Amino acid sequence: MRSAVYVENSLWDILKDEARPVFLYGTGNGADKILDILTERGIAVCGVFASDSFVRDRFFRGFKVLSYSDVISEYGDDIVILLCFGTGRREVISFIEELDARHTLYIPDVPLYGGELFDAEYYKKNQRELERARSILSDEASREVFDATVNFRLSGKYRYLKASETLDETLVSLFDVELIHNIIDVGAYKGDTAEVFSSVFPRCGNIYAIEPDVGSFKKLSEYAERLGSGNFGGPKVTPFNFAASDAESRGGYYASSSRGAGANGKNRRAKKEAARFGTVDSLGLSDIDFIKYDVEGDELYALRGSARTILDGHASLAVSVYHRTDDLYLVLTYILDILGESAGKYTFHMRRQPCVPAWDISVYAVYHG
Repeated sequence: MRSAVYVENSLWDILKDEARPVFLYGTGNGADKILDILTERGIAVCGVFASDSFVRDRFFRGFKVLSYSDVISEYGDDIVILLCFGTGRREVISFIEELDARHTLYIPDVPLYGGELFDAEYYKKNQRELERARSILSDEASREVFDATVNFRLSGKYRYLKASETLDETLVSLFDVELIHNIIDVGAYKGDTAEVFSSVFPRCGNIYAIEPDVGSFKKLSEYAERLGSGNFGGPKVTPFNFAASDAESRGGYYASSSRGAGANGKNRRAKKEAARFGTVDSLGLSDIDFIKYDVEGDELYALRGSARTILDGHASLAVSVYHRTDDLYLVLTYILDILGESAGKYTFHMRRQPCVPAWDISVYAVYHG
């Protein structure tokens, strides 16, 4: 197995010694978090800008929001840009690549739903756990994704985000698609992943889709109704409106009809609403071949609440590992704990879909019988 090689200096240490003007690109939740960290660490910011086509007359945290063209006109090319938002849009990523080639660009990685900042101190403190997680991975491509993720979190450099593949590419490469018949989609959103599963797994007959957000669930239900009973060449989609967890309860949930919805909330537009929390096991489903989890930071709870379903069906798993800092190593070790003696019948992989920053990273536990 190839040894890991990681960058020595973290972005936050580099920024402390930066003498050039530092600008934030973006004004959303990410910019709030990044600016808080910069202020806490005594790192000065020169200003904030938006793309020329999106700029308008406004302020952000005391800074007049400038256009990119205005910044270049006044300061030239020798500036430091901190990208403060996420995107999967190809045209936006192309512009980010232009910025990276023309200026010094960093993309600070900040926790979405909790955990410590992944800096040099964090890496040293958790090095043993990270190395153990890396050793669990079954193929070199997965270890490359793992290493790129660690290097990106430490350095903030765009080059570590270039290796990625679409969800359907990942599913086709890791699974015998003919063997997947029954799927649970935990965190189904509006049905977008269910649609991918429908196209990739030709023998899939049922997708049980769990989504807590009221607005998203409504659109998920409409999607399921359009598909009908599954008698027209595709699977039957059965929606469930609850938040997957490790126990049955009611609690607060930040609803926003977006991917930012979750028990902890990341979207400033989200409103806290009462929601039902439940377990996958409580559904009493059998013969499940594949379970996908993308539950905005509650993946460990959702896994715990579906242990019986996983073991009974020898289900393969896809679990998001980018919402909380520790999930990069905790999810893998937790999956091993759940599988117990069955772990020897699985291979373990890590893949990332195309986006900026290092989001949409998942661990795959693939059952081989």
